[in-house]
Amino acid sequence: MAAKYSAGVLGVSGDQTGHLMFRLTHGEMPRIHHPKVVVVLTGTNDIGYVSKVGGDTSAMAGTAETVVKRVAAIVQLLAHDLPGSQIVLLGLLPRGDRDAPDPYAQPSKYTAALDQINEGYRRIASKMQRVHFVDCGGPLLLMPDGARLDEIAMPDGLHPSATGYEELFAGCWDDAIARLVTGTG
Repeated sequence: MAAKYSAGVLGVSGDQTGHLMFRLTHGEMPRIHHPKVVVVLTGTNDIGYVSKVGGDTSAMAGTAETVVKRVAAIVQLLAHDLPGSQIVLLGLLPRGDRDAPDPYAQPSKYTAALDQINEGYRRIASKMQRVHFVDCGGPLLLMPDGARLDEIAMPDGLHPSATGYEELFAGCWDDAIARLVTGTG
């Protein structure tokens, strides 16, 4: 992706939605560069944190609502501060459960919350101009039967490998981003 597009990355390992909002409002908004497209992928770490501190699926559902509200605020901020940019809101990727007997099995304890967030992201995009929801993680990161994550594409059950990112980029993201960069989408 870096070779094809001039890209800036604001991602920080372990970042949650509140961290991203803080950084955007405290000097990391890419105002100088006037990006044609801004890609947002955030929210899974919020769910992971709730699980890590002992939250159950009910707590994850409550956190999912918070994630959608925070991401709506992030997207509104981006749309306001970058009026010439298209915003791609990426659907959260499926994730495994390291504590399960099969850490790659799907659905995992995270699936319902991730689905709830992705539905919220769809609603955000449907209500805002210049915001596009793109969800392609499932089909590209799961085994053909959909019952397990692809261990090559998602070796730790959370982060795509280089192969996983290549599949996501070539199989979905590149087309969506290219249409927006060229103005044909």
